[in-house]
Amino acid sequence: MKFGTNLCKYRKDKKLSQAEIANQIGTQQSTYNSWESDRTPLPAKYSVKLAHILDVDILDLIPPEYNQLVKKSVVFNDALHTYLIDSQKQITLLQQRQTEQLKIENEQLRNQYS
Repeated sequence: MKFGTNLCKYRKDKKLSQAEIANQIGTQQSTYNSWESDRTPLPAKYSVKLAHILDVDILDLIPPEYNQLVKKSVVFNDALHTYLIDSQKQITLLQQRQTEQLKIENEQLRNQYS
């Protein structure tokens, strides 16, 4: 099924006209019509608003040929985020250990010279 056909189905499921949706997202009805008729691709800047209005997952508004690429990107970003969080935790632990070691050495020096 083509992207425009899906978009039309989502709109009709919400009982909205093309003009109503175009008005809500700030574009012309003719522009919106060009997306439903697959004459032009949906610009990314409208995807979030449109997904909200139609009450669909934003991935449903991505043409199928890009959907797999986006899903892979999301998985990669999640993995990268997890790696960075884990790295930050390790850095924080290392800093805490170094701080504790410096406190111990400082205390030893105070005791030595007092």
